[in-house]
Amino acid sequence: MEVTISCNGTLFRAEKTSPTFRIALDECIDSIERQLRKNKTRLQKKLREKINYPADEAPADEYFGEENEFKIRTKSFPLKPMTAEEAILQMNLLDHNFYVYKDEQTGETNVVYKREAGSYGLIVPESSK
Repeated sequence: MEVTISCNGTLFRAEKTSPTFRIALDECIDSIERQLRKNKTRLQKKLREKINYPADEAPADEYFGEENEFKIRTKSFPLKPMTAEEAILQMNLLDHNFYVYKDEQTGETNVVYKREAGSYGLIVPESSK
């Protein structure tokens, strides 16, 4: 079972395999509830930092296992115009799971990726009309 929920532009997703539909549904619900609590905690933490409460006056919120700061490695590279097929070939040559490229027809930044089933996916931005 796959469940995807979109809430104000944030996606919450769960994928579970179980012997029955009901068990898979319950596991997906549990997973999405954890994601929602984690996201809420993260947002509250950022809000508190913006407000800059003194440590002893900060509101007492329930803690839901927020991990430490993310370790983000930044990498920049030129986006070469190409087709999705060329991007998949580049991704496979680099032995990566995804590849970011500029679509040669639209000029938009797109992403191709490997799916678990062995096929490929394409992420295309929605046009802002």
